[in-house]
Amino acid sequence: LLYHDDEVEVYLNGQPVLQKGGWNSDYEMVLLPENAKAHLRVGKNHLAVHCRQDAGGQCLDVGVFLQEDSLPGAAK
Repeated sequence: LLYHDDEVEVYLNGQPVLQKGGWNSDYEMVLLPENAKAHLRVGKNHLAVHCRQDAGGQCLDVGVFLQEDSLPGAAK
């Protein structure tokens, strides 16, 4: 879940997994690309988010949700 003004970059365990330009005016559900799963670790993971201000106001809010049906071995 992502709310950002302006450009945003998301990193998972030090690896870039998402870049979005511009801004949005409300929360947006953004699915990480399939290759982001390769950066997940058993146990603790680190999420880092960077937002760059171009003009006007600035905001950044991020939430992470697990899509259970995407887990290995999950019933389809």
